[in-house]
Amino acid sequence: EALKVLEENRFRYAVIKAVERAALRAREIGEELEGER
Repeated sequence: EALKVLEENRFRYAVIKAVERAALRAREIGEELEGER
């Protein structure tokens, strides 16, 4: 049971990290587009 919770937490952590990376990348792309105008 504890192992299942641990796996769920690890999965949730990985999802959060992926979302943070995507948001960071999107902001970088947005700044690049702003700079080209």
